[in-house]
Amino acid sequence: MLASRNVLEPINVKALPKLKGKIVVITGANSGIGKETARLIAKTECKLILGCRRELEGLATQEEIKSSSGNDLIIYKHLDLSSFKSVFTFAEEVLQLAATEDFELHCLLNNAGIFYDKHELTEDGFNISLQVNYLGLVYLTLLLLPKLKESSSSRIINVTSEAHRCVSQPHIDEFFSSDYFSPNKYDPIPVYGETKLYVMLSALHLSKVLEETNVSVSCVDPGNVATNILRHFKKYNTLITRFLIWLRFKSAVKAAEEVTCLIFHPHLKENSGKVWKSLEEENPSSLATSEELAKKLWSQTLTVLPKINSK
Repeated sequence: MLASRNVLEPINVKALPKLKGKIVVITGANSGIGKETARLIAKTECKLILGCRRELEGLATQEEIKSSSGNDLIIYKHLDLSSFKSVFTFAEEVLQLAATEDFELHCLLNNAGIFYDKHELTEDGFNISLQVNYLGLVYLTLLLLPKLKESSSSRIINVTSEAHRCVSQPHIDEFFSSDYFSPNKYDPIPVYGETKLYVMLSALHLSKVLEETNVSVSCVDPGNVATNILRHFKKYNTLITRFLIWLRFKSAVKAAEEVTCLIFHPHLKENSGKVWKSLEEENPSSLATSEELAKKLWSQTLTVLPKINSK
Protein backbone atom coordinates (compact mmCIF):
# COMPACT_ATOMS: atom_id res chain seq x y z
CA MET A 1 0.00 0.00 0.00
CA LEU A 2 0.96 3.66 -0.15
CA ALA A 3 2.71 4.94 2.95
CA SER A 4 1.85 8.34 4.44
CA ARG A 5 4.98 9.93 3.00
CA ASN A 6 4.01 8.84 -0.51
CA VAL A 7 6.43 6.01 -1.00
CA LEU A 8 5.30 3.10 -3.12
CA GLU A 9 6.07 -0.31 -1.70
CA PRO A 10 8.35 -2.23 -4.08
CA ILE A 11 6.93 -5.05 -6.14
CA ASN A 12 8.87 -8.27 -6.66
CA VAL A 13 9.77 -7.94 -10.34
CA LYS A 14 10.70 -11.63 -10.44
CA ALA A 15 7.15 -12.64 -9.52
CA LEU A 16 4.95 -10.21 -11.44
CA PRO A 17 1.22 -10.86 -11.81
CA LYS A 18 0.07 -12.20 -15.16
CA LEU A 19 -1.23 -9.80 -17.80
CA LYS A 20 -2.79 -12.37 -20.11
CA GLY A 21 -5.23 -10.71 -22.49
CA LYS A 22 -3.61 -7.30 -22.01
CA ILE A 23 -1.26 -5.16 -24.08
CA VAL A 24 1.72 -3.14 -22.91
CA VAL A 25 3.24 -0.63 -25.35
CA ILE A 26 6.82 0.53 -24.82
CA THR A 27 8.41 3.20 -26.98
CA GLY A 28 12.17 3.21 -27.42
CA ALA A 29 12.23 -0.48 -26.53
CA ASN A 30 15.38 -1.47 -28.43
CA SER A 31 17.83 -0.21 -25.80
CA GLY A 32 18.29 1.14 -22.29
CA ILE A 33 15.38 1.39 -19.87
CA GLY A 34 12.82 0.46 -22.51
CA LYS A 35 14.54 -2.77 -23.45
CA GLU A 36 15.21 -3.82 -19.85
CA THR A 37 11.61 -3.09 -18.90
CA ALA A 38 10.43 -5.20 -21.83
CA ARG A 39 12.60 -8.08 -20.61
CA LEU A 40 11.04 -7.91 -17.16
CA ILE A 41 7.40 -7.88 -18.18
CA ALA A 42 7.63 -10.29 -21.13
CA LYS A 43 7.08 -13.29 -18.84
CA THR A 44 3.68 -11.98 -17.68
CA GLU A 45 2.03 -13.42 -20.83
CA CYS A 46 1.00 -9.96 -22.05
CA LYS A 47 1.09 -8.89 -25.67
CA LEU A 48 4.13 -6.63 -25.67
CA ILE A 49 4.48 -4.09 -28.46
CA LEU A 50 7.95 -2.65 -28.97
CA GLY A 51 7.94 0.75 -30.69
CA CYS A 52 11.39 1.34 -32.17
CA ARG A 53 12.79 3.65 -34.84
CA ARG A 54 15.60 1.38 -36.02
CA GLU A 55 14.14 -1.71 -37.65
CA LEU A 56 17.11 -4.07 -37.34
CA GLU A 57 17.49 -3.34 -33.63
CA GLY A 58 13.76 -3.59 -33.09
CA LEU A 59 13.53 -6.99 -34.78
CA ALA A 60 16.61 -8.25 -32.94
CA THR A 61 15.09 -7.16 -29.61
CA GLN A 62 11.81 -8.85 -30.51
CA GLU A 63 13.50 -12.19 -31.20
CA GLU A 64 15.83 -11.91 -28.22
CA ILE A 65 12.98 -11.31 -25.75
CA LYS A 66 10.78 -13.96 -27.37
CA SER A 67 13.55 -16.50 -26.89
CA SER A 68 14.40 -15.55 -23.29
CA SER A 69 10.80 -15.24 -22.08
CA GLY A 70 9.03 -17.96 -24.04
CA ASN A 71 6.36 -15.41 -24.91
CA ASP A 72 5.49 -15.39 -28.62
CA LEU A 73 3.40 -12.23 -28.23
CA ILE A 74 6.40 -9.91 -28.45
CA ILE A 75 5.86 -7.68 -31.47
CA TYR A 76 8.14 -5.04 -32.97
CA LYS A 77 6.48 -2.17 -34.80
CA HIS A 78 8.24 0.72 -36.45
CA LEU A 79 7.83 4.02 -34.64
CA ASP A 80 9.57 7.29 -35.48
CA LEU A 81 8.35 9.95 -33.06
CA SER A 82 9.84 12.67 -35.26
CA SER A 83 7.12 11.94 -37.84
CA PHE A 84 3.41 12.41 -37.15
CA LYS A 85 2.69 10.06 -40.05
CA SER A 86 4.78 7.31 -38.42
CA VAL A 87 3.10 7.87 -35.05
CA PHE A 88 -0.34 7.61 -36.63
CA THR A 89 0.57 4.38 -38.45
CA PHE A 90 2.03 2.87 -35.28
CA ALA A 91 -1.09 3.75 -33.26
CA GLU A 92 -3.33 2.21 -35.92
CA GLU A 93 -1.27 -0.99 -35.81
CA VAL A 94 -1.52 -1.13 -32.02
CA LEU A 95 -5.29 -0.71 -32.16
CA GLN A 96 -5.58 -3.42 -34.81
CA LEU A 97 -3.53 -5.82 -32.68
CA ALA A 98 -5.76 -5.04 -29.71
CA ALA A 99 -8.94 -5.59 -31.73
CA THR A 100 -7.82 -8.94 -33.17
CA GLU A 101 -8.32 -10.83 -29.92
CA ASP A 102 -10.12 -8.13 -27.93
CA PHE A 103 -7.07 -7.35 -25.79
CA GLU A 104 -7.14 -4.57 -23.21
CA LEU A 105 -4.50 -1.84 -23.41
CA HIS A 106 -3.02 -1.98 -19.93
CA CYS A 107 -0.13 0.47 -20.23
CA LEU A 108 1.49 2.97 -22.56
CA LEU A 109 5.07 3.55 -21.46
CA ASN A 110 6.33 6.68 -23.20
CA ASN A 111 10.01 5.96 -22.76
CA ALA A 112 11.62 7.04 -26.06
CA GLY A 113 13.52 10.30 -26.16
CA ILE A 114 16.59 11.99 -27.58
CA PHE A 115 19.20 14.46 -26.37
CA TYR A 116 20.29 16.07 -29.61
CA ASP A 117 23.33 18.32 -29.88
CA LYS A 118 22.11 20.48 -32.78
CA HIS A 119 19.01 22.12 -34.14
CA GLU A 120 17.35 20.04 -36.82
CA LEU A 121 13.85 20.29 -38.28
CA THR A 122 11.61 17.27 -38.71
CA GLU A 123 9.51 16.60 -41.82
CA ASP A 124 6.64 18.25 -39.92
CA GLY A 125 8.63 21.44 -39.39
CA PHE A 126 9.44 21.20 -35.68
CA ASN A 127 12.68 21.05 -33.74
CA ILE A 128 13.57 17.35 -33.57
CA SER A 129 14.00 17.27 -29.77
CA LEU A 130 10.64 18.96 -29.29
CA GLN A 131 8.84 16.55 -31.60
CA VAL A 132 10.47 13.32 -30.41
CA ASN A 133 10.41 14.11 -26.69
CA TYR A 134 7.06 15.88 -26.50
CA LEU A 135 4.82 16.38 -29.52
CA GLY A 136 5.13 12.81 -30.80
CA LEU A 137 4.55 11.51 -27.27
CA VAL A 138 1.34 13.52 -26.82
CA TYR A 139 0.06 12.62 -30.28
CA LEU A 140 0.58 8.91 -29.65
CA THR A 141 -1.07 9.18 -26.24
CA LEU A 142 -4.14 10.89 -27.68
CA LEU A 143 -4.44 8.34 -30.50
CA LEU A 144 -4.41 5.46 -28.01
CA LEU A 145 -6.48 7.18 -25.34
CA PRO A 146 -9.91 5.83 -26.45
CA LYS A 147 -8.60 2.27 -26.13
CA LEU A 148 -6.98 3.05 -22.78
CA LYS A 149 -10.34 4.35 -21.53
CA GLU A 150 -12.04 1.11 -22.59
CA SER A 151 -9.70 -1.02 -20.47
CA SER A 152 -10.64 -2.00 -16.93
CA SER A 153 -7.62 -0.29 -15.38
CA SER A 154 -4.97 1.35 -17.51
CA ARG A 155 -2.05 3.69 -17.12
CA ILE A 156 0.06 6.16 -19.05
CA ILE A 157 3.63 6.45 -17.78
CA ASN A 158 5.98 9.10 -19.12
CA VAL A 159 9.73 8.94 -18.55
CA THR A 160 10.97 12.40 -17.68
CA SER A 161 14.16 13.95 -16.33
CA GLU A 162 15.67 16.10 -13.62
CA ALA A 163 16.74 18.34 -16.53
CA HIS A 164 13.32 20.02 -16.36
CA ARG A 165 14.72 22.03 -13.44
CA CYS A 166 17.13 23.89 -15.72
CA VAL A 167 14.17 25.84 -17.17
CA SER A 168 13.58 29.14 -15.37
CA GLN A 169 11.30 30.65 -17.99
CA PRO A 170 9.34 28.44 -20.43
CA HIS A 171 8.84 29.69 -23.99
CA ILE A 172 5.49 28.13 -24.83
CA ASP A 173 4.47 30.92 -27.21
CA GLU A 174 7.66 30.62 -29.28
CA PHE A 175 8.89 27.05 -28.79
CA PHE A 176 6.69 25.48 -31.47
CA SER A 177 7.96 27.86 -34.15
CA SER A 178 10.82 26.75 -36.39
CA ASP A 179 12.04 30.37 -36.40
CA TYR A 180 12.65 30.34 -32.65
CA PHE A 181 15.79 28.19 -32.82
CA SER A 182 19.05 29.56 -34.13
CA PRO A 183 21.44 26.89 -35.45
CA ASN A 184 24.41 29.08 -34.54
CA LYS A 185 23.29 29.71 -30.95
CA TYR A 186 21.65 26.38 -30.18
CA ASP A 187 22.03 25.17 -26.60
CA PRO A 188 20.77 21.57 -26.37
CA ILE A 189 20.60 21.35 -22.57
CA PRO A 190 17.84 23.93 -21.94
CA VAL A 191 16.00 22.68 -25.04
CA TYR A 192 16.05 19.12 -23.70
CA GLY A 193 15.05 20.38 -20.26
CA GLU A 194 12.11 22.33 -21.65
CA THR A 195 10.82 19.32 -23.59
CA LYS A 196 10.90 17.27 -20.39
CA LEU A 197 9.12 20.06 -18.52
CA TYR A 198 6.41 19.93 -21.18
CA VAL A 199 6.07 16.16 -20.72
CA MET A 200 5.43 16.71 -17.01
CA LEU A 201 2.99 19.56 -17.57
CA SER A 202 1.02 17.58 -20.15
CA ALA A 203 0.81 14.64 -17.74
CA LEU A 204 -0.43 16.95 -15.00
CA HIS A 205 -3.15 18.36 -17.26
CA LEU A 206 -4.19 15.01 -18.67
CA SER A 207 -4.47 13.54 -15.17
CA LYS A 208 -7.06 16.23 -14.38
CA VAL A 209 -8.95 15.60 -17.63
CA LEU A 210 -9.04 11.85 -16.92
CA GLU A 211 -9.89 12.17 -13.23
CA GLU A 212 -13.27 10.46 -13.61
CA THR A 213 -11.95 7.65 -15.82
CA ASN A 214 -10.03 4.45 -15.09
CA VAL A 215 -6.84 5.84 -16.66
CA SER A 216 -3.98 7.07 -14.50
CA VAL A 217 -1.21 9.35 -15.74
CA SER A 218 2.20 9.33 -14.08
CA CYS A 219 5.73 10.50 -14.70
CA VAL A 220 8.85 8.69 -13.63
CA ASP A 221 12.27 10.29 -13.25
CA PRO A 222 14.77 7.42 -13.43
CA GLY A 223 17.68 9.65 -12.38
CA ASN A 224 21.11 9.35 -13.97
CA VAL A 225 21.08 6.08 -15.88
CA ALA A 226 23.79 4.43 -17.96
CA THR A 227 22.08 4.46 -21.36
CA ASN A 228 23.06 5.67 -24.84
CA ILE A 229 21.27 9.03 -24.41
CA LEU A 230 24.51 10.90 -25.24
CA ARG A 231 25.08 9.05 -28.53
CA HIS A 232 24.44 12.23 -30.56
CA PHE A 233 27.08 14.22 -28.62
CA LYS A 234 30.41 13.49 -30.25
CA LYS A 235 32.44 15.32 -27.61
CA TYR A 236 30.80 13.32 -24.79
CA ASN A 237 30.46 10.00 -26.60
CA THR A 238 34.01 8.88 -25.85
CA LEU A 239 35.42 5.75 -24.27
CA ILE A 240 36.36 7.54 -21.03
CA THR A 241 32.94 9.22 -20.77
CA ARG A 242 31.14 5.94 -21.33
CA PHE A 243 33.31 4.32 -18.66
CA LEU A 244 32.56 7.09 -16.14
CA ILE A 245 28.85 6.81 -16.87
CA TRP A 246 28.99 3.05 -16.34
CA LEU A 247 30.92 3.61 -13.10
CA ARG A 248 28.79 6.36 -11.55
CA PHE A 249 25.29 6.08 -13.02
CA LYS A 250 22.43 3.75 -12.17
CA SER A 251 22.18 0.71 -14.43
CA ALA A 252 19.37 0.48 -16.97
CA VAL A 253 18.30 -2.77 -15.27
CA LYS A 254 17.83 -1.02 -11.91
CA ALA A 255 15.91 1.85 -13.53
CA ALA A 256 13.73 -0.64 -15.40
CA GLU A 257 12.82 -2.39 -12.15
CA GLU A 258 11.48 0.91 -10.79
CA VAL A 259 9.53 1.61 -13.98
CA THR A 260 8.13 -1.93 -13.94
CA CYS A 261 6.82 -1.41 -10.40
CA LEU A 262 4.76 1.51 -11.72
CA ILE A 263 3.39 -0.60 -14.58
CA PHE A 264 2.00 -3.08 -12.05
CA HIS A 265 1.40 -1.03 -8.91
CA PRO A 266 -2.22 -1.05 -7.67
CA HIS A 267 -2.12 2.48 -6.22
CA LEU A 268 -1.29 4.62 -9.24
CA LYS A 269 -4.83 5.76 -10.01
CA GLU A 270 -5.35 7.36 -6.61
CA ASN A 271 -2.04 9.17 -7.14
CA SER A 272 -2.53 10.15 -10.78
CA GLY A 273 -0.58 13.20 -11.90
CA LYS A 274 2.38 12.59 -9.63
CA VAL A 275 6.06 12.25 -10.48
CA TRP A 276 7.95 9.26 -9.05
CA LYS A 277 11.65 8.75 -8.46
CA SER A 278 13.00 5.56 -6.88
CA LEU A 279 9.35 4.79 -5.98
CA GLU A 280 9.10 7.98 -3.91
CA GLU A 281 6.93 10.92 -4.84
CA GLU A 282 9.17 13.56 -6.36
CA ASN A 283 8.84 17.29 -5.77
CA PRO A 284 9.38 18.75 -9.23
CA SER A 285 10.01 22.42 -9.96
CA SER A 286 7.25 24.94 -9.32
CA LEU A 287 6.83 25.32 -13.08
CA ALA A 288 6.11 21.60 -13.45
CA THR A 289 3.27 21.80 -10.93
CA SER A 290 1.58 24.90 -12.36
CA GLU A 291 -1.92 23.91 -13.51
CA GLU A 292 -2.29 27.25 -15.26
CA LEU A 293 0.89 26.69 -17.26
CA ALA A 294 -0.16 23.11 -17.99
CA LYS A 295 -3.50 24.27 -19.36
CA LYS A 296 -1.82 26.90 -21.54
CA LEU A 297 0.68 24.37 -22.90
CA TRP A 298 -2.04 21.81 -23.63
CA SER A 299 -4.10 24.36 -25.55
CA GLN A 300 -1.06 25.41 -27.59
CA THR A 301 -0.10 21.79 -28.23
CA LEU A 302 -3.49 20.90 -29.68
CA THR A 303 -3.16 23.69 -32.24
CA VAL A 304 -0.03 22.13 -33.78
CA LEU A 305 -0.91 18.42 -33.63
CA PRO A 306 -2.75 16.74 -36.49
CA LYS A 307 -6.49 16.57 -35.86
CA ILE A 308 -7.70 13.35 -34.32
CA ASN A 309 -11.04 11.96 -35.43
CA SER A 310 -13.10 11.07 -32.40
CA LYS A 311 -14.92 7.78 -32.74
